[in-house]
Amino acid sequence: MSRSVLTTGLGGLRPLTDRRVADLLDPDERAVLVVHPHWWRLLGASGGGAVGCVVAGLLTQLGSLPILNAVALIIVLSSVVWILVGAARWYFEVLVLTDRRVVFSRGVLARRTNEIPLKHVNDVRTEQGILGRLLNFGRVRIESGNAKGEELVTFIPAPERVRQELSRLTLDAQDRPSADASTRSPRPDLVAQLTQLSLLHAAHRLSDEEFARAKAQLLGGGETSDREDEA
Repeated sequence: MSRSVLTTGLGGLRPLTDRRVADLLDPDERAVLVVHPHWWRLLGASGGGAVGCVVAGLLTQLGSLPILNAVALIIVLSSVVWILVGAARWYFEVLVLTDRRVVFSRGVLARRTNEIPLKHVNDVRTEQGILGRLLNFGRVRIESGNAKGEELVTFIPAPERVRQELSRLTLDAQDRPSADASTRSPRPDLVAQLTQLSLLHAAHRLSDEEFARAKAQLLGGGETSDREDEA
């Protein structure tokens, strides 16, 4: 499945998102879904700057006093900085679903990243208020077996789609066998034979020398078989 970006208004910023996501992934990890916050979050983060610009415009209408113009200029500059910071914080906040884990990253200068392995995800829930249902955004709660226990991600666009995708990835991860489970677990027949040898030795039906020789033959044969399997 190809990766998709779930957000609005990225436009020419898509290559920057691709590079940022690539920095979060392991070499052989695949991103399935990349989610930026809903545009309503951007409006809320930069709304104060827009209000400041309106106030500055009203001040300039009160007269041509130098002090009013100076105050209006300071308000405009502060508002522009507010808007830029709000937009940067919105853009650098991203939720990434991969074939191994859930990664949530935020921060412009100092990045903070939380992650939950898919096998530790216990439950995924969505919450939407009235405005969220109208504009199609909401909150996603991810319960896990980690020490933190729960991760809450807000202003997620199309939260139901995110929940369904995460649930599918979680089921796939739980059904996927461990890569080295078979090589690390001892063979059942070898364990049974070693147990039988121990019982015979404990019953004095095998001498110490015979027990040691038989055990060495079994272990040596197991190692040989493992090497042949690897070859």
